[in-house]
Amino acid sequence: MEPRLIFADLPAELRNIIYTSTITPSQPASHAGLPFISKTYTFSHTKVILTPIHHGNPSFLALRRFRFQEASEYHSYLLTNAIQLRISVLFNGHINTFVQEHWDKKIASHLKNLVKKYAWLANVLDYDIRIMWEPKIMVGKKRRNVGAIADRMVEVLTGMIDAGLKRKKGVLKVELQIGQGAACDYVRRQQPLGLADFAFFEQDAWQKHSREVRIAHEDFRTPKNAFLALSTHLEAALNESKEWECRREGHLFFKKEAQRKMGETVARLETITKPTDGAVMMTVLFPVLIKECTHVVDKRG
Repeated sequence: MEPRLIFADLPAELRNIIYTSTITPSQPASHAGLPFISKTYTFSHTKVILTPIHHGNPSFLALRRFRFQEASEYHSYLLTNAIQLRISVLFNGHINTFVQEHWDKKIASHLKNLVKKYAWLANVLDYDIRIMWEPKIMVGKKRRNVGAIADRMVEVLTGMIDAGLKRKKGVLKVELQIGQGAACDYVRRQQPLGLADFAFFEQDAWQKHSREVRIAHEDFRTPKNAFLALSTHLEAALNESKEWECRREGHLFFKKEAQRKMGETVARLETITKPTDGAVMMTVLFPVLIKECTHVVDKRG
C-alpha cells in the first residue's frame, strides 16, 4: 500500500525544518518511538542503567501506525539528531577491590554490542550522566581516588562518540553525587577524595561540558534508597510529566561549565560555601571538598 502524505508538496529540506521545530527542551522527556526504554548492567561493584529519551512530539510519532510517510521520516530524524542518553551509575561495592581496567572492558564490551544492535546510538551527542557514590567502608584501608575513578567512568561511557563530533556538537553533563557516609569517612581520616581529578577536564573536548559535585541528602547503600536513586531517570522517562532536571537531589557545592563559542572556549566556575537548607554537617564538609575541587582547577582549568 502506498504511504499517506501530510506535506505532499513540501521538499525534504522544508520537512526537516518542521521536524526540527517540534523538538525542544520545553517538550516533556519521552521514550515514545524508541526501540528500547532502558538497559541495565549489574557488576560486582556497580549498577549501570542507560535510558535514551527525546524531546520530540509523541503524537507525530504515533502517526506511523497509519502509514504516514512524514511520521516515519520524523522517527528517523529523531534517532539521528535528537536523542539524549541518560546514564545512572551506582557504586556501592568495596572500593579497594574495584579494578578499573576490568570495569572498563566490561562496560565497553556492553556498549559495543548495544551499538551493533542499535546503530543510531552511535549518533547520540547529548549525554547526561549521574554517578552515585556510596561504597562499602573498609576499616583500616587507605581510600581510593574517587575523582579519578568517576572521571574514567565518564570517559568510558562516552567512548562511542567520535572525537571530532564531540568537539563540534557534543553536549555532556555529569553529576557526581557522594553519599554523606563516604564523604565524612574521607574527611575524618584526612584523606582526599581526589575531586580535582573529576573537576578538571579538557574544556575544548566537547561543544558544551558541565560537571557538578554534590553531597547526597541520604546514603544510597540501603536497598530502598539505592532503588530510588537508580529508578529516578526511568520514572522521568516513563512519566512525561516529570523531568529529569527537576529531580536532581543533594547539596550542590561545586559546578564548572565550559562551552565553545565562535571557535573559543568560555568557562565558568561556581562554588557554594553554605548549603541552602542550613544543614550543619554540610557547613563542615563544604569548605574541605571545595578546596579539593579548586586546587588543580586554579592551576590548569
